[in-house]
Amino acid sequence: MTNNVSDLVPLGRIPTIRVLGRRSRAEESGAADPSSPVTLWWAGSGIEFDFDGESAEIGLNADWDRMNPWLCVELDGVLITRTPVPRGFSRLQVFAGMNPGRKRSWHVRVLRETEPQPGDNRQLLQIVGIKGAGGQFLKMRPVTRRIEFLGDSITAGEGAIGQVHDNDWATPFFSAWNTYMRMTGEALDADFRQVAISGWGLRSDWLNNPHSTIPGIYNYVCSVLTGPKQVELGSQQQADFDDWQPDAVCINLGTNDWNAFRQPAFTDSATGVVFKEHMTDDTHYDPHDLSALTKTIQTFLGILRRLHPHALLVFDFGMIALDLEDFYHSAVDAYAQQTGDHNVMFVHLPPLKDGWIGSHEHPGPIAHREAARTLTAALSRRLGWSAGTIHDDLTVDSPAVRPLVPQAVENRG
Repeated sequence: MTNNVSDLVPLGRIPTIRVLGRRSRAEESGAADPSSPVTLWWAGSGIEFDFDGESAEIGLNADWDRMNPWLCVELDGVLITRTPVPRGFSRLQVFAGMNPGRKRSWHVRVLRETEPQPGDNRQLLQIVGIKGAGGQFLKMRPVTRRIEFLGDSITAGEGAIGQVHDNDWATPFFSAWNTYMRMTGEALDADFRQVAISGWGLRSDWLNNPHSTIPGIYNYVCSVLTGPKQVELGSQQQADFDDWQPDAVCINLGTNDWNAFRQPAFTDSATGVVFKEHMTDDTHYDPHDLSALTKTIQTFLGILRRLHPHALLVFDFGMIALDLEDFYHSAVDAYAQQTGDHNVMFVHLPPLKDGWIGSHEHPGPIAHREAARTLTAALSRRLGWSAGTIHDDLTVDSPAVRPLVPQAVENRG
């Protein structure tokens, strides 16, 4: 491999490559320069393609201040590579030495494993281009289903890989591939996206900071990244909801609001305003704060409905913080009754069991697998979608096959 970029074909010049995840408005609309790198903002963003050649590699550009991003490579539905991405330009070999004496198609998916880091004004991960040898990039079958996942550390994949005792705050212990998001999306043969940040919640984060909420950033491409280069690339732009409309929006939020009830008050250093979710005693939540949390949930559901008029809104919860599960369910039911919007549902996810904990004291891969099975079944029933099988080794049989399509696009710029 070489650090020369001249032999890399920009993704925008290979029309059969599918880009996954939120993008700037110019990228979504196709108005961006096709030679520009593709920025991977969120965990689970990336690319996928079918290629019948003997080798493929991608060019990457990365930077960070605190925590370096990771990528994973999936080949024909099986994880084959997890790797940190070095600073600056680098190349990652997807595979090599394939097709000895025979011709076949390989389905490749490259995903960002790690979430964006709020406050890291240098963090960046881009795919600069791709080089394929000995074959062609093939036309993929269309994917018509779309699911968006909103959440916190659980959805972002914190703790979804690693041993139980691994608690270092470091990116090796984040894995979007091991999450219920990836497994659910693949089982339902859907294009999936996420907006999820560890520690953030509905009304505040786990430390009672009311500025760190998913509803507060949802409308933007990736507004938690505020550095000059990040802003230039479109992090603060309004997301282009007209271009990408989900069939379902799955919301797994509220665990950090549960934590906030048990943490000290937050004081805004700029304004002096104090925020706190209160407990009246060791087991009871302050009714005023619960009422405010209900309003936050219902307001956010209303915002999602305006942005996604036809989407099924799914509040999925239950892995942790079980004593608030029924409260969240009641808040969602009340929204449906008050608004007459019945294209909404609550899904109880399986509570954690012995052996289901991963690193960072978070749900591990087994917990994500069981959550994916539950959510997949619920979405399949409600939307009338066929569903594949999620296996114990976390691989997924999609309900649709990926046949070798005769039409091909040559690997040329």
